[in-house]
Amino acid sequence: MTVLVTQSHVTIPCVPQQSTTDSPPLSTLLLLGIVFLPLGHSVMNSISSAEMALHRPPVACLPIEMLSAIFEAAPFIGIIAPEERLKFTLAVSQVSRLWRQTAMHTSFLWSSILLLAECGQGWRELMKLMIKLSRSHPLNITVDLFRDAEDTQFRDILGWQLDIIIPEIFRWKCLYYTAGFYGDAFLFFEPISFLSAPILEALEVVVEMEEEQYLDQALSVFMGGAPLLSQVAVDGMTILSCLPPISSLTSLWLFDSPGPIDFGLFTKILTASSALTELMLDGDALDKGQIYQFYENGEFVDLSTLRSLRLKVEIFPKHQFFSLLTVLRCLGLEMMQITAIRADDSSPDSWPRHNCKPPTFTSLRSLELHYVDCTQIGADFDVTKLPALIHLVEWAIASHGMYESALVFIYRRTCT
Repeated sequence: MTVLVTQSHVTIPCVPQQSTTDSPPLSTLLLLGIVFLPLGHSVMNSISSAEMALHRPPVACLPIEMLSAIFEAAPFIGIIAPEERLKFTLAVSQVSRLWRQTAMHTSFLWSSILLLAECGQGWRELMKLMIKLSRSHPLNITVDLFRDAEDTQFRDILGWQLDIIIPEIFRWKCLYYTAGFYGDAFLFFEPISFLSAPILEALEVVVEMEEEQYLDQALSVFMGGAPLLSQVAVDGMTILSCLPPISSLTSLWLFDSPGPIDFGLFTKILTASSALTELMLDGDALDKGQIYQFYENGEFVDLSTLRSLRLKVEIFPKHQFFSLLTVLRCLGLEMMQITAIRADDSSPDSWPRHNCKPPTFTSLRSLELHYVDCTQIGADFDVTKLPALIHLVEWAIASHGMYESALVFIYRRTCT
């Protein structure tokens, strides 16, 4: 057993090579064992390892097309992270000449490109090889920029990797960015701010940082166009610092924004797409006073296409929660999830009690309440008045009385 690649956290063991005419030993077959799980554990358990090795034909007898299909399926079934997919790809490439040739011609296996905060020349050569072997296959780009604060070579290392992947931006299908420093995001996104990503479908940005690192700096990305972009998720960073084209969005997730977004600008983001069906929103990402003023002025945001709404809000003071429910006019909702930031009534005296009357969600079929006691909102949001509700879940609450009453009501209605 030797070591083929050791880079950052990635260590890939090499499997000794086999000839194309011999069946690989059982230990190498286990590399693909997870692929066969859907066949049923009962069938697999009924055949001993020795019997499998004795009676089954050599893997070399498999048609190349079938072997390639197995290689493509394995990462989706049990190997998700890009570094794990890389381990799998390099491992199966060392089993035999047939497997290596098949893997090298299976472009999907090489289409997950990983950028690191710390890497050497060997890693960059591997990136180039993966891009070459991926051929014209769409690319999934994962950027992992967690680093030490004292790292002095970080900018150069990132720049070298950007020089490799930016020329392939026309093939980017998914972009996942994660880092520990807020400002590092601008080092990555500024070089692509004016470029186009014609087949990009998903953008996810996660920044795990201390609050004092926040930079109130706006930046638009992919200004050259991203016509297929349908999913955007931003966690730990304001969306205004990495704002992509949003005219085709179907899903928008905003978590833990370090600074509030102007609500007027936020409404423009929500209404930029006529196909938005899913919204996950942290209420603290918005200015509470602006939301309430929006409601006081009798204004609302028409989100008639929205079918799924997940809110993380302060139940007290209630005006944040109920103002949002009233202002975000989404009468076609089928699923709602509410997660309370506070479990008790700790309303500051400066905030008035709400007088918002939320609409009746006539199409709502599923409601999940996380850390929300029905008794806290029951008088204002009576679940027994939701005519289509058939699924109700309440997590981590102290009082179950109203919840149980609601379940009885739903049961009786569905049985009639």
